Amino acid sequence: MENIETLATPVTLQCGLVLPNRIVKGPMAESLAKNSTANRPNDLHNVVYRAWGEANYGLLVTGNVQVDPRYLGDANDLVFHATDLNNPVALSDWKIWATACQSSGTPTVVQICHTGRQSVLGRGDRSLMTKALAPSAIALDFPGGWFTKVLQKVLFGTPKEMTLIDIDEVVEMFVNCAKMAFIAGFKGVELHAAHGYLFTQFLSPKMNTRTDDYGGTPEKRLKFTLRVIAEIRAATSKSFCIGVKLNSSDFQSMGISEDEVLAQVTALSSANVDFIDISGGTYENAKTMPQFGGTLPEPIVQLRESTIRREAYFTEFAAKARKAAPGTVIMVTGGFRTRVGMASAVQQGACDLIGIARPAALEPRFPIEKILNPKVSDEEAVAVKTKVDGGWLKNIPIIGLGAESIWHAAQIGRIAVGKRPDPALHL
Repeated sequence: MENIETLATPVTLQCGLVLPNRIVKGPMAESLAKNSTANRPNDLHNVVYRAWGEANYGLLVTGNVQVDPRYLGDANDLVFHATDLNNPVALSDWKIWATACQSSGTPTVVQICHTGRQSVLGRGDRSLMTKALAPSAIALDFPGGWFTKVLQKVLFGTPKEMTLIDIDEVVEMFVNCAKMAFIAGFKGVELHAAHGYLFTQFLSPKMNTRTDDYGGTPEKRLKFTLRVIAEIRAATSKSFCIGVKLNSSDFQSMGISEDEVLAQVTALSSANVDFIDISGGTYENAKTMPQFGGTLPEPIVQLRESTIRREAYFTEFAAKARKAAPGTVIMVTGGFRTRVGMASAVQQGACDLIGIARPAALEPRFPIEKILNPKVSDEEAVAVKTKVDGGWLKNIPIIGLGAESIWHAAQIGRIAVGKRPDPALHL
């Protein structure tokens, strides 16, 4: 019971939002917007999030909502359009979604995102001749041979360096999307500053070689992120939650020292963010990115110190982040599969919140049926073991990186139409 009591403890965020327990449904790509007008929330999202809301999570974090309809990573992502704020149909769709998420009392925040240079050609409202946006005109560099390089040039190309006007426009897009979430009734937003997306690109000296106010020093590289946070606060409310998803384990591949990343954590804490979600991986370095094929340790439930250390990807860095930002709630997403590992991470001070993503696609009632269920023993409180068959996708460079994400999105799609997830599903 001790482990359940640890995880069932409420957490109060700085904004005043009370999370009833420490288990968070982390963000995943739902890929459910293809049948909706302008990629707005639809009945499929409502069914899935209502199911997750009934599962006794302390918090739900949605999948990506792209703030710029011109530049998408997935054609089936949810998209915010600038005109949506004045569109009663769009606002109704958002309010219905917020209600579905929170109909069982589970607070929900919306993950908002801009792909930057990771926008795939042909996805979004831009023409085929329009380049992706990025802090600097530096192309992605995928590992692999000549065929991979050709695909990279065709699918992504070299981005355009953002002008100051571009930066102002994108900041406004983030703020307006957050305003939509606020008006619709969501409890907050999470800024996606991990996995190589636009915030990450500004933070990385490898991706950001600007010499103006948005680059050149660690403080200037952080300016874009801090500006978005400040302007969202001004446009919403002190009680509106703002979280930031931040890279950790792959900082060296981004050209950042660990000390610089921890300084970013301290700066975010000083900006009064409500939680920092520690994750990792980029398109270029997918081996630490769970949703793009990163290798997870098998869920082993013997109560051993070695097991506890192995279970979560990013807890070692998260523990350092807690010291760098002692007043900020730290969440870790990636690798948790057992009640023992989750509780141990909290008990040992590595993090405050446990992010659960892929298990939620296979067991939508994971917390209430297993992790927080006193009738289930520690040894039994384990996520369903899966081995994803990426099918033909896994053999294609670049595209194959997303096989795991596509597989789990397919499971979410089954939940959305009233079917049970299928661990034996083949793509």
